[in-house]
Amino acid sequence: MATAASHSIAEVRHLSGEALDPEAVITPGIFVDSIVEYGVRP
Repeated sequence: MATAASHSIAEVRHLSGEALDPEAVITPGIFVDSIVEYGVRP
């Protein structure tokens, strides 16, 4: 779906400066236009 979208958003729980395991990433970063961090409520 991200390849056909005009704008794609990645919703993440936590932004990290560490490298991610490529096997755990579903949508390649080249297709992501925006990143939104959301907090998990207790």
